[in-house]
Amino acid sequence: MVYRHPDSGTEINGATSQTYEVKSLTSDTTYYCKVTAVNGNDKSEAATSNTVTIAVASAEGSVVISDDKTTATYGDAPFTFTYTASGTATVESSNTSVATVSDSNGTVTVTIVGAGSATISVSSAASTEYTAASAEFTLTVAKATLTAPVLANYTATTTSITVTEPTIPTGASKVQYSIDDGMNWQDSNEFSGLTAGTSYSVIAKFVANDSGNYADSASSTALSARTNSNGGSSGGGGGTTTYTVTVDSAKNGTVSVSPKNASKGTTVTITVKPNSGYELDDLTVTDKNGDAVRIKDQGNGKYTFTMPASKITVEASFTEIEEQPAVSFVDVSTSAYYYYAVAWAVENGVTSGTSATTFSPDAACTRAQAVTFLWRAAGSPAPKSSVNPFTDVSTSAYYYDAVLWAVEQGITAGTGATTFSPDATCTRGQIVTFLYRADGTTTSGSNPFTDVADNAYYADAVKWAVAEGVTAGTSATTFSPDASCTRSQIVTFLYRAYAD
Repeated sequence: MVYRHPDSGTEINGATSQTYEVKSLTSDTTYYCKVTAVNGNDKSEAATSNTVTIAVASAEGSVVISDDKTTATYGDAPFTFTYTASGTATVESSNTSVATVSDSNGTVTVTIVGAGSATISVSSAASTEYTAASAEFTLTVAKATLTAPVLANYTATTTSITVTEPTIPTGASKVQYSIDDGMNWQDSNEFSGLTAGTSYSVIAKFVANDSGNYADSASSTALSARTNSNGGSSGGGGGTTTYTVTVDSAKNGTVSVSPKNASKGTTVTITVKPNSGYELDDLTVTDKNGDAVRIKDQGNGKYTFTMPASKITVEASFTEIEEQPAVSFVDVSTSAYYYYAVAWAVENGVTSGTSATTFSPDAACTRAQAVTFLWRAAGSPAPKSSVNPFTDVSTSAYYYDAVLWAVEQGITAGTGATTFSPDATCTRGQIVTFLYRADGTTTSGSNPFTDVADNAYYADAVKWAVAEGVTAGTSATTFSPDASCTRSQIVTFLYRAYAD
């Protein structure tokens, strides 16, 4: 018997028995084989079999997961599991808000993100040797139960008991209290309308926030508290004098204190909650004599003070939040002194910037731009006359009406009888003069600037600008009247002079 390749007819070395093993075959591939019989002496071919078709199938793929974990609690540390796979594997979590996965060569770290369920799957891709395969497990993450609060102290009057509030932990939204073994719960830590000289058992629990990752705590160990029977006020230790904390009503917000009755030296917490669109304007704490008590800002609307040996009054006022105007220019920072001036100028049509996204605040302003800004700030009034005395002001120029109006109003007479010099840089002395003349008022007072002569054409204008808060100069003793006026300076002057 001779075994030959079916295509080339080449004899296969080593194929001498009636059984021959074909090795190193590739899956998903078809092979063909035939057998030829030869004479024993001269080795001549005697007969040849039909070609046999051999189809080699892929082996079944597999994924095996070890050390998986099906339950956990929010807050648990990350855990790992391992896997083996017949091919290249991909690890996924079906719910990344519950758990995330990170694969490192077959060792997977699972990080708990939130409470809920997630399916962790390992998928092996099909290859030339193995079929695709996968394995998975479901991880259920339980909510973390808050630790029960500890009630340690209280103050009492003949008709009330006020429990010292425990610190609210992460995951809790508030504390609730009960004086009837949990039949009824309340948010206030004060129980009023009680019977004098009577003992009560107070319990509390933390209420979970709305994150979905926490569960309410169990009830605390009961605190035994007793109302006073002698008409005074007492505390948990008996006999400690307490004083009331009164909160005056306020509009556009709420103010609460805890505790409402406290002994000298107790830390009292004030919680301030402005209504939507409002913010705290002023908060005062005064004793029975009207003297101010020092308060400390703890952040997030919480303030504290140390209780004196006196009753206390808390007063708060709220003011409407002033919305910051929107400025779309990339070169105008919200912290710039001219931010609001630019916003006002754009909103009122005084200027629209040098492009859609730039204002060029440090660029020098020309005389044409300055009178145009002033004209627009005044409402863009039409000039009464069409007579144009200036040869350098074209009727088609954007500043034509502004220049004619300024001349009519006596704001400027140009730089010569027939010239306005629209492209010349406007100086600080010129712009305050324009504003002063447009205002039409007179001024008096001393001149604080050494670089402003009393006989200068802009002297009165400078004094007016300082008196009206339009500008304070470039220093305590200088105004720099001949310095170029930038775009940001001019809109700021206009804003201070014209804005309500």
